[in-house]
Amino acid sequence: FKSAQKLGMEAASLVQNPPHPLKVWQQAQNKWHQAIILLDSIPHEASVYEQAKNKLAYYQINYKSISQRVLIEHKALANLESAQKLAIEANLFVDNSLYSQLNRQQAQDKWEQAINLLEAIPESTSVSVQAKEMLSIYKTNYETISPI
Repeated sequence: FKSAQKLGMEAASLVQNPPHPLKVWQQAQNKWHQAIILLDSIPHEASVYEQAKNKLAYYQINYKSISQRVLIEHKALANLESAQKLAIEANLFVDNSLYSQLNRQQAQDKWEQAINLLEAIPESTSVSVQAKEMLSIYKTNYETISPI
C-alpha cells in the first residue's frame, strides 16, 4: 500500500506545472500504472483493503487523465515532425526546379499541409511554442510562392 502511495505521489509531482515533454507524461503514466497494479494486488483480508480500494478508484482516474495527455502530446509531436518533413519537401520543389507552375503548386500544397498540422497543435502541449514559431515562417513561405 505504501509503495503504491509513493508511486502515486511521484507521478503527481512529475506533472506539476505543465506543459511537459512526452517523456515526462509517459513516466507519470507508468508510475500510475504501477501503483494501480500494486493496489489491485492487495488481498481482501488485508487491513488496508478498503483504503486501497478507494485509492485504486482515484488512481485509475488519474491514470486515464494522464493517458489522455500522453495521446495529446504524442499527436502534437507527430504533427510537428510531419510539418517539418513537409516543409523540407516544399523547399525541394522550389529549390530543385525551374520554378514551374506544377512545382510551385506542389510546394504550395506542402506548405498548406504543414500549416494545417501546426495549427492543430494544442497550446497546452510542450511543442506549442515551437509550432507557433514555425507557423509564422511557414505562412511567410506559403505567401511567397502563392500566386498574386
